[in-house]
Amino acid sequence: MKKSLGRFFLVIFFVLNINIFASTYEWSAVANKKSAFVNEAIHLEYICKFSDRGELYFISFNPITENKDYSIKLLSETERIVDGKRVNSYEFVAFVKKAKKIDFKFDAMMKLTTRKSIENTVIGRDNMKKEYFTFENIKQKTLTVDVLDAKSDLVGNFTLETKYNQNIVKAHEPFHFDLNINGVGNFQDFKPIVLKMDNIKIVSEKPDVKTILTKDGYSGVYIQKFVFIGDKDFIIPAINIDYFELSSRSVKKLEAKQVEVKVGGGYKKSELLDLNEVSVLKFKKESLYFLLSFVAGFLVSKIKIERKNKILTISEKLKKDIAAAKTVDEIMFILALQNKKEFSEVVRSIENSDIVSLKKIKKNLFQLIPH
Repeated sequence: MKKSLGRFFLVIFFVLNINIFASTYEWSAVANKKSAFVNEAIHLEYICKFSDRGELYFISFNPITENKDYSIKLLSETERIVDGKRVNSYEFVAFVKKAKKIDFKFDAMMKLTTRKSIENTVIGRDNMKKEYFTFENIKQKTLTVDVLDAKSDLVGNFTLETKYNQNIVKAHEPFHFDLNINGVGNFQDFKPIVLKMDNIKIVSEKPDVKTILTKDGYSGVYIQKFVFIGDKDFIIPAINIDYFELSSRSVKKLEAKQVEVKVGGGYKKSELLDLNEVSVLKFKKESLYFLLSFVAGFLVSKIKIERKNKILTISEKLKKDIAAAKTVDEIMFILALQNKKEFSEVVRSIENSDIVSLKKIKKNLFQLIPH
């Protein structure tokens, strides 16, 4: 009885003093620029300030989107109490894809717990599954930005550097060449660099892009590694990448000068790693193909393979080796020994992790091997 009377008086108290929950709030919105270039980061900030702690309000606001006009990413979302008053803030970064005047128009949904919900909670009606809310749709302030053509898909402030050891190698020895691009901008739009050279085997890793989102765009580094294998002197051509530099508001070039590589005498047999040693060493997966390419390059050009009495055709031997392979790395080793263009797409798919199933890799390879 006492418990029921207690709940009754609590309900009366809440009903008579419901005005204590009559919070008010005010939204504001601002963009950090009124004009921008295509693919330039635009910082959008939305703030909701309450007249008190606003404990009975729930906010639903999620304008993260991807459409033909722009891409919007969430930068931060916070809720805090300042001088006893609730403040919710939302920060987004927008990238506009076309030169045009763009209007950012979003809605927020404000949900307020009702008197009925309070009564049910106080009285303790555990069997009441229905929640009671009032809803108010808030149209945010329209933020207009005039977006200009940047004359380049890449926009930001970048620097480029190349890394390699001494430019003298032995025949069939891999020459490692790294390309690093640092800065702030739309790293998400960088495309892999493709190099082609006559009589030189080129192996390139999938680019490694490490970034964090800031109000100025993506800050980070783009790394692409190459390996060149040849038996004569060669020149790695100059690399030029056009981009729109925001600091100067003009089109610039990221430039890497050509590199002349001197190729000396080849390796002696005693200098090669025994294949048994290779099998027990630990490699990073992304570097394995480079090493195998080097070993394969030497083996193909220098070593005469003794055949057993029972002679299999090249296709039969290849199918047998692939069928017996137990790991993807073994498959990569076999393909490196083949050094054939018809397998390049499969190799690229494995390196890019487009194909991870050993069974599927074998199936694709069998289709490429002539009967």
